Amino acid sequence: MHPSYNITVQSLPLTANGKVDRKKLPDPDIAATTVYEAPRTATERELTVIWEELLQRSPIGIHDNFFALGGHSLKGIRLMVRVAKAFNRRASIRTI
Repeated sequence: MHPSYNITVQSLPLTANGKVDRKKLPDPDIAATTVYEAPRTATERELTVIWEELLQRSPIGIHDNFFALGGHSLKGIRLMVRVAKAFNRRASIRTI
């Protein structure tokens, strides 16, 4: 396993017990790492809608990376199921 994102902070907020206070950590700024390009075809639009629902963010462009935007293995499985239902085709998780 590896983290979905990294954030650099000056110091870690601690609880009274000396543990990291996760509630006080800054929220990640998960931004698209590519230049946004809108979907052009009906298939691209449908896939974009599925991604936006699973990742709970918008807009998503055709060059964006599922995992860079907060996707992980469980969301990848959900994506695989949604794609199969939407397009009546099966795709492996590796393809996804």
